Amino acid sequence: MIRDATLKDIRKLIEFLKPFHDNGGDKDISVNEKVAKTNLQMMLSSPMHKIWLVERDGEICAALGVVSTELWFTKRHFATNLFLCSN
Repeated sequence: MIRDATLKDIRKLIEFLKPFHDNGGDKDISVNEKVAKTNLQMMLSSPMHKIWLVERDGEICAALGVVSTELWFTKRHFATNLFLCSN
């Protein structure tokens, strides 16, 4: 099932995303879970950002996140960061 992530998903989302970070190019920078939680709360509370989850048997198996911002020359929103994690 594909659905929008909610604030209730933050703990499970951090647990799902952490191994991708730990195996990625920034693995030498440890994950600060308090900062991650705050950032995800802000992201999920803003209409400028979006996270979709794919669940199978109640477990997250993929996540797609889009961060958007207004650029200096327009009020339109542009995607500036994108992540897709799947296992």
